[in-house]
Amino acid sequence: MRIVYFAHPVSGDVPGNLAEARLWIRWIYDHVPGVAVVANWIVACEVLDDANPAHRKLGLQHGVAVIERCDAILLAGPKLSGGMQAELLVAERHNLHVHNLVGYDRSDATAAFLKRQLT
Repeated sequence: MRIVYFAHPVSGDVPGNLAEARLWIRWIYDHVPGVAVVANWIVACEVLDDANPAHRKLGLQHGVAVIERCDAILLAGPKLSGGMQAELLVAERHNLHVHNLVGYDRSDATAAFLKRQLT
């Protein structure tokens, strides 16, 4: 089983973005067999204050530590946020496979994901 780090925007509408992230995680479980999804930042957002720069930095540091241990990263959401860019750089530095679904909604992501898998 491959371990996949899931990245999604958080800042701004934090509760709304977390809810959307959870829907994406469900989509991954429904459409991408053989993966264990890691999104430790969801728990971090529940106990840390994203508006507090020290908490945000700590959360990103924890994310980096987890990404380094994963097989791939899957990015989703309406845009590539600053935090996601930092996560992507870590993933690329560690030669992780990158699944970029930024800008897709879940209804059209399946075809996009499968096309990327085949190329």
